[in-house]
Amino acid sequence: MNARHVDRIWLLGGFVVIVLLTVLSWFLLIQPTYAEADQRHSEAGDTQTQLTQLRKRNTELEAEDAKKVEYKAKLASYQAALTTGSGVPDFLRELQKSGTSMNVLVSGLTVADPAPVKGTTNVSALPITLTASGSAEDLSTFLTRLQNGQPRALLIDSANLGKDQGSWTLNLTIKAFVSESAGSATPAPTGK
Repeated sequence: MNARHVDRIWLLGGFVVIVLLTVLSWFLLIQPTYAEADQRHSEAGDTQTQLTQLRKRNTELEAEDAKKVEYKAKLASYQAALTTGSGVPDFLRELQKSGTSMNVLVSGLTVADPAPVKGTTNVSALPITLTASGSAEDLSTFLTRLQNGQPRALLIDSANLGKDQGSWTLNLTIKAFVSESAGSATPAPTGK
């Protein structure tokens, strides 16, 4: 009987050792491996999401890069619209010539000192006041051409229309944007 009892103890002891080895293997080897695999799968998913976002952004940048020629052409036209400091007399003669071609008498041209334009470097707003006389239709055409049809960058600040001895008189205050040197009109740094 004693031998049977010893065999049962060994059998029970062996079973306990197998269970302990299985539990220890699970907690020390298998579960950490599964946890690491789950973490790697999660990281792979995050990386795939980032890759998709970067591909989308790359496509957007390539589309913008394809428009570079168009942007450069726009920049050149905008820079051409800025009168350089030495081109102001020519610009004023153009205003008078434009008025004459539309049967509008442009007179009383007054030019004030230029004021810097916020957000740009080397660009100033040149305040100009002028008086234009003519028929209402001619003045309307002159005003439309002044704002939309001529190549110079300018802004009409105010316009006062009055009638004087059968002729319409238009008093304008405009700002002509001028650059210190051709092609140097660039935005000011924003501090970013």
